[in-house]
Amino acid sequence: MMEIKLKNVGYTYHLNSPMAFTALKNITLTFPAHQLTAIIGKTGSGKSTLIKLLNGLEIPTSGEVVIGNQVIDKYTKSKQLNLVRKNVGMVFQFSENQLFSETVLKDVMFGPLNFGKSEQEAVELAKFWLAKVGIDKDLFEQAPFELSGGQMRCVALAGVLACEPKVLVLDEPGAGLDYVSNQNLMSLLKKLQSQFGLTIIMVTHSMENVAEFADHVVVMKNGAIVRQTKPIELFSTDDSKVELPEAAQFYLKLMKNHQIENELPINKTELINRLLKQFKPNGGTHE
Repeated sequence: MMEIKLKNVGYTYHLNSPMAFTALKNITLTFPAHQLTAIIGKTGSGKSTLIKLLNGLEIPTSGEVVIGNQVIDKYTKSKQLNLVRKNVGMVFQFSENQLFSETVLKDVMFGPLNFGKSEQEAVELAKFWLAKVGIDKDLFEQAPFELSGGQMRCVALAGVLACEPKVLVLDEPGAGLDYVSNQNLMSLLKKLQSQFGLTIIMVTHSMENVAEFADHVVVMKNGAIVRQTKPIELFSTDDSKVELPEAAQFYLKLMKNHQIENELPINKTELINRLLKQFKPNGGTHE
């Protein structure tokens, strides 16, 4: 089990300089193992800084990040972070821009080779994970830049998964994708989470992705955690301070002149079920 905990974590850019800026303030937070946690908040709330701490891309200026039995704090040296970065895979926004090799297969092999796998082991891992993310073997020897945007993003994901991380961290995984490609990618992530017991942490602005795919949600504001909860509780009618998912907005408009239950349907499946329950077959509604 790979659980990540932050204990009284602070982070200041340009520490001890006139340009010092505190991006994170006294963060204490646990990311549950084997769950998909969404991190939400307005631009500048500290989301991107937070996830950079999770695999040592940034080192906390105070407090500590505990990853399994490893601790990252201000005393941690860069050479100590190799195992952390193997256990915590990072998929950046527009991850297709990270592709660089002449073939899809070689691109996915790069990570395992960098972590000490033999060439044969790297080939096997690359083929396995490319298949898992839905890339046909006919594309393995093709240049990655010739693929569709959705396929390129899946290749980049396979490159991270081929390093066999226990935790997968993604920054806006659906950014720039059309609805179908986003749904396919998010469904794939949930399938991988279930099949391989991954802990997944994602930054997102999509309330639809939060409502449909997240198990746990963290809300950030001004460098601090203001709420940790489940999506259904976050989007409750009388407590929500964030934008509602489209399914909830549609339901509220439709039921404007009718009595509604306290809990809103927050995704399409819940919306359909609620409407079937709310409306009688003859077109009337429950009182």
